[in-house]
Amino acid sequence: MNELWTIVFVSICFLSLGIISYQALKSYAKKSFGNNWLHSWGNKFYLAQGVVFVSLMGTMLIVFLFKFTNISNMF
Repeated sequence: MNELWTIVFVSICFLSLGIISYQALKSYAKKSFGNNWLHSWGNKFYLAQGVVFVSLMGTMLIVFLFKFTNISNMF
């Protein structure tokens, strides 16, 4: 049962960080490069790679902090 809660916690962290980073990176791309920049599939893929990378690294950092500060014994 402990593994289930770990998977749920990590999934929620990953998805929430993904949504936040997607909104931030999309608004940055529109402001910096214009609205037409996101119409190309290559640029959309580039944005998606950035979102996945930021979400993954943020989730790993949160899990690392939780594990080594002994906040939770789930990990």
